[in-house]
Amino acid sequence: MIAPGSAVEAERFVMGHVTIEPGGGIPNHEHAQEEVYYILEGCATLTIDGEIAKLPAGTAVHLPPQSLHELNNQTQEPITILFVYAPTGIVDHWQEEREGHLVITNPPDAAK
Repeated sequence: MIAPGSAVEAERFVMGHVTIEPGGGIPNHEHAQEEVYYILEGCATLTIDGEIAKLPAGTAVHLPPQSLHELNNQTQEPITILFVYAPTGIVDHWQEEREGHLVITNPPDAAK
């Protein structure tokens, strides 16, 4: 939505949304930016620095810089999240996805 190279660019932050299908996720990663996830639809499972939390629709969570985190869809329904991070830039896992190199090493078990 708002990112370097998009139709709309901001000077100090990035904002976007993603729909994650059952069994999918955002891989375990960390980055220098602080980030907020807002769950628009569904129920996500977030692991941050080894702690696991269920995030139902309407939940926002702040991810401090350098926090190790991953988000998974362990349900049978898609989830949609809004994310905002600052400062601007493209974090590594989004760049890997853009290039077709993203591999989720520990895919969640959708049967849970």
